[in-house]
Amino acid sequence: GSGSLRKLVVDTDECVQHLAAERLASHPAVTWVEIRATMRLRNKYATRIVQSKNGSSWKLWEKGLRGEGEVIGITDTGLDYNSCFFRDEAVALPVCMGEGHVQTPSCVNYQHRKIVTYRYFKDTNVGDVFGGHGTH
Repeated sequence: GSGSLRKLVVDTDECVQHLAAERLASHPAVTWVEIRATMRLRNKYATRIVQSKNGSSWKLWEKGLRGEGEVIGITDTGLDYNSCFFRDEAVALPVCMGEGHVQTPSCVNYQHRKIVTYRYFKDTNVGDVFGGHGTH
């Protein structure tokens, strides 16, 4: 009915996609037809783009700044520390509850490949298990 949204996705060969779009568009019940753009990863260019104005060089890396040995702090809804980006099979994850200003030696492990310490507060989203926005 009026105001309702329905979506139809049609998968076609590239050689007939424009013909299929024209046919669909000619139907009176159709209000919008769009050919989906081909998505391509361009990660190999991203490192240059963030390091120089025109993407021509790796200015930070060339000066030896590669992010190794750096410790940063992040506050968010949680962290999926079992994700492949953070998991370390060889080293236990230091997880503690409470404020970070309290020095607890068991809450710190500089041998973990990514996480020095993981602190959470009572009733929080430990491990980002509720699908928060902490790990994407």
